Amino acid sequence: MPVPKELREQILKRDNNRCRNCGSGKDLDIHHIVTREEARWLKVSEDLLEHPHNLITLCKQCHSVTFFGVPHYLLKLEEREELRVIRAKIQKLLLDKQNLKEEYRPNWTALGYIEKRKKLAKSLKECEYRRDEIKKKASIRREKRQKEVLDVIYSSVSGQW
Repeated sequence: MPVPKELREQILKRDNNRCRNCGSGKDLDIHHIVTREEARWLKVSEDLLEHPHNLITLCKQCHSVTFFGVPHYLLKLEEREELRVIRAKIQKLLLDKQNLKEEYRPNWTALGYIEKRKKLAKSLKECEYRRDEIKKKASIRREKRQKEVLDVIYSSVSGQW
């Protein structure tokens, strides 16, 4: 459900018509920090989702880009860069694994194949572990941000109920 036009304009004005993540002024969207699905899970009234503290301005790219399922705006710059490197390394390792299978196809039990396969598997596991650490940190930041937003919203509307 889209944000009402008046509220959208209020949020854009508050955020100086700029993406809160990258600063772009083009193709701007209004993003719900606590989404509808999360509101249901958290048992939060959907009316509170349209509160200005739950909305931020993001450009379409920042709104849609994810790294391994983690929204772009939840990652620190150095984490984004590290995830780019990890993604490239994982792709290379998977290609190396495929090439290794082709190279040793006639004799998969050869000692060289087994050692190289173990080394590739270890490197892949290390990359996946680091990727998962970054995703976990971003998830913690998301939960913390959602809690902060809900606290602000509840405190600002408590006198209205």
